[in-house]
Amino acid sequence: MVAQDFGGRAMEDFLSSEGRAEALGLAIKGAQGGRKTFDEQAGRVLGAMGFATTTDLDRVGRKIGRLRKRMLDLLSQLDED
Repeated sequence: MVAQDFGGRAMEDFLSSEGRAEALGLAIKGAQGGRKTFDEQAGRVLGAMGFATTTDLDRVGRKIGRLRKRMLDLLSQLDED
């Protein structure tokens, strides 16, 4: 508990300066941009190596969902006959 209180106070003191808060915001924004670039490059590398990327898996998941819905519709029509 003491460490959390100390950490909270330290963060408050750090962010009390507008310049430091702005610098921290810019650093976080830069890290997020770096993460996005890393993810894009990792996707390209994985794709080039023949591995499925997150985009590939998302696309397949959506297609499976559409196929499942279509199958249920067809089964429902068969039950009506």
